[in-house]
Amino acid sequence: MREAYRTNKHSFLEKLQQENKTVALMFIYKKNKIESIDVVEKAVVKVLGMVKFSNNTQ
Repeated sequence: MREAYRTNKHSFLEKLQQENKTVALMFIYKKNKIESIDVVEKAVVKVLGMVKFSNNTQ
């Protein structure tokens, strides 16, 4: 999971920097079965794409 994030974080971090935002992320793996790197990477990319950058300061 760490490798999947490491290889896909660049565009996510660029977007954070453009928006002048910071974020703390934690990935929790809850399956009993160990999935292939392709499945994990696809899920990590999906989650990173789901993070919304709003102007709310709450």
